[in-house]
Amino acid sequence: MAFHVDCYEEAKGKAPKTSIASKYESTCAFASDGKCLHGGKIAVGDQISWARRGFYAGKHGEAPDAPESKPELPGGVPIPPMPSGNEGASLGAVLAPYVVPLVLQSVKSAIAEALAGASPEEIIKRAADAAEKAAGLVLDARAPREILVKVPDMPDVKLSAQHRMFETLLKACLAGCNVFIAGPSGSGKTHAAKSVAEALGRPFRYTGAVTDAYALMGYCDAQGRYVRTQFREAWEHGGVYLWDEIDGSDPNATVAFNAALANGVAAFPDGMVVRHKDTIIIGAANTWGRGATREYVGRNKLDEAFLKRFAFIAWDYDEALELNTAPNPTWTKRVQAIRKKVASKGLRVLVTPRESYEGAKLLAAGLDQELVERMTVFAGMTDEQVSQVR
Repeated sequence: MAFHVDCYEEAKGKAPKTSIASKYESTCAFASDGKCLHGGKIAVGDQISWARRGFYAGKHGEAPDAPESKPELPGGVPIPPMPSGNEGASLGAVLAPYVVPLVLQSVKSAIAEALAGASPEEIIKRAADAAEKAAGLVLDARAPREILVKVPDMPDVKLSAQHRMFETLLKACLAGCNVFIAGPSGSGKTHAAKSVAEALGRPFRYTGAVTDAYALMGYCDAQGRYVRTQFREAWEHGGVYLWDEIDGSDPNATVAFNAALANGVAAFPDGMVVRHKDTIIIGAANTWGRGATREYVGRNKLDEAFLKRFAFIAWDYDEALELNTAPNPTWTKRVQAIRKKVASKGLRVLVTPRESYEGAKLLAAGLDQELVERMTVFAGMTDEQVSQVR
């Protein structure tokens, strides 16, 4: 607890061991029993010192009753009101201006309290604990929110925690745009498309990478019967259609798809079909359609006219969502730390959120963590790469 230097001298009959000029307004520890010489308030610039909790002007180990006060952040700043539901700014945006001072002040306070006779090891431990707790508050501020979807003439739908870009995707779909989401493997693109369908109460249709146009448009069998596809169902009857891994599909299929998007009419083997008014098209890929990358060497360059049919959304890993939904937070933090090391070393390997979920299952089954690391995050890495990121 902080107190004025001269208050301490008056109450204890000796000077404190350490003192500094206060950087924040606060309350003197001797204010509650009337022994503060400055009316109880510590002003910016006042010379102050600290003592361990429970060491006040009264008897050792007896703390005076703390005055009733409203919760504050460092510097006496009141904690801002939290937004309710989906209205206003996100919780992270509200707390952002206070996060850094909170972390710094927590560490400073821990060090200051530990200075009164504590060992260097205790000082380090208290500072680390304070920083971890403050960082935990930062994590909570970024934690994914549940989303309440309100669409006219439809019942409200409450969705579980979603990717930070989900609301953008949903609004783009409601605006009538064809949407292209580009992001690394395991970033939750398919889950997001399913959630759009759930939010809007429409059927979900899916196609992965296709090797020819027939897998997309359908075909007539030997008896002359037309074989329908997922794309045909969504195009004719409505629904949310996800074509995943477009950049890994046959170019002839994208040409047929482009013609349908351009004209609003698709030429299927059994005839022309007009696009249903409730059809939503979402394309997903690991690249932006510009060709192969270091991580995704087998991807095709997509036709520029085809790409112009979409609104694009970057869909990177949402680590707050990963940590919020994976069953083992300690393991998930380990996975994320390895991912950061992989990126910093420029290694051509992927460490995805899937490792967080699958590794948690293996650990829960009783497997040793070192073995689980080999089975998940280090799978496919050379021994040299593992040594760089372990």
